[in-house]
Amino acid sequence: MTRLQILWDKSLSDEEKDYWREQLQSELPVPEIRRLILDKLKINLQYNNQFTRFREFVKRRDKRDEAVGQMTDDENALLEQHPDWTLDQVRDEVLKRAYARVYNDGDIPLGLDIVRVHINLKRYLLERDKYELEATQRCYDDLPGLQDIRRDSGLSIQEKLRAIRRKLFGEIPEDSKPT
Repeated sequence: MTRLQILWDKSLSDEEKDYWREQLQSELPVPEIRRLILDKLKINLQYNNQFTRFREFVKRRDKRDEAVGQMTDDENALLEQHPDWTLDQVRDEVLKRAYARVYNDGDIPLGLDIVRVHINLKRYLLERDKYELEATQRCYDDLPGLQDIRRDSGLSIQEKLRAIRRKLFGEIPEDSKPT
């Protein structure tokens, strides 16, 4: 990823992105737009093909963002239409719809982006399930000790929760403690 792409993804506001979209689609000569990029963003695109690749990057990002928005809309509609569905069922249907749209449009790069999102989501869900199972096992293994903490009338609710958390997961690292 180039510096300009990183800047686009991480630093530019929506208003700034809109401004640059206008420039990318304008009738200005490419060298003039490259000069604007240098003046305003301090990034030197030495060749026209660098500009062309960046313009294509912005188009792909916009299409991806539009697809994500559509997926969010699909998820909200499905949750409303099927209140009995689990989140996994809703996500699976959202992904099926996204794949169908990409297939119908013939947009292979966008399809690959959706596949990456799907794989990352599945990886996250697997990690979450593993964590929940391990936490459940710890609770089961430490049930008598947890009950002792719960019955300790000398502790406030917050102190009991901290003690239970320590028992199940160990000490909170110093840099993760709330200030």
